[in-house]
Amino acid sequence: MSKQKITGFISLVFTIIIWGITFLATETLLNDFTPIEILFFRFGLSLIALFLVYHKIFKWQGWKVELLCFLASLFGMSIYQSLENYAIQYANASMVSIIIATASFFTVIFSRIILKEKNIKINFYIGLIIGIVGISLVILNGNALSIEPLGDFIALLCSVLWGLYSVVVELINKYKLNMLQITRRITMYGFLILIPMFFISGGKFDLVRFTKPENLIWMIYLGILASAICFYTWNYSVDKLGPVPTSIGILVQPIVTVVVGVIWFNHKFTWVGIVGLAVTIIGLYVALFLSPKKQVDKRIIGGSETVDE
Repeated sequence: MSKQKITGFISLVFTIIIWGITFLATETLLNDFTPIEILFFRFGLSLIALFLVYHKIFKWQGWKVELLCFLASLFGMSIYQSLENYAIQYANASMVSIIIATASFFTVIFSRIILKEKNIKINFYIGLIIGIVGISLVILNGNALSIEPLGDFIALLCSVLWGLYSVVVELINKYKLNMLQITRRITMYGFLILIPMFFISGGKFDLVRFTKPENLIWMIYLGILASAICFYTWNYSVDKLGPVPTSIGILVQPIVTVVVGVIWFNHKFTWVGIVGLAVTIIGLYVALFLSPKKQVDKRIIGGSETVDE
């Protein structure tokens, strides 16, 4: 495996660990903020951070690039994040996590339709199914599963949107533009979309809420780490590994949430969860490493290289 593929994997692992903790951060902030307020402050802070880190003006790149950045902001930031929060409000959080993990399937579908990807082999599908079974065991952890049609439908829509986001990012990467500037432009569009949503939903600029240390710390976590940095590292992983292999990381995200919950909040973790963790790891191995000669994306085993900026 080449150096670029290794850095792509490291970037993906880092992103998934950080995103896996965001659920706990959001859960805490919901005590004082509405879902839209959290997103508004989160992406506003992210945009400021990105401008401070890289303030060079990003020149107009043409309607195609701008449209792709706008679509990425819709699919992966403003609309996706909003729907995910509402899904959790209307449905069982465990079921929502399981459904959103199916985003890998939609990434495969859109990659075949839009990107004309033909290197996706049967071992990937088998490993993906095994992985979803595994995370279902981890998330449920021996608890009963409830069905809520509205919330479950919203969660499924989130999976579709994330699959589209990963493919759109791959289309943007083909233009070989500065990835930090691209991330900033996508964040900018996402924040602009959130502005009317913020006011329509009755959002408030009550900054007194940030005097609580936990609110300030978690918002910085979401804005700087989970948004400004991690949307960049996710896009980087998509560029180096491809949208389909990168999407496998979605399977690991709920596991991170569960493990952190057990360590941090003393959540119960049964033998069912342990078995689920083992099954998930097996699924990931089958999907990505079982047959190197039939890998899901030739970039992952050192095929055609992507030129860096």
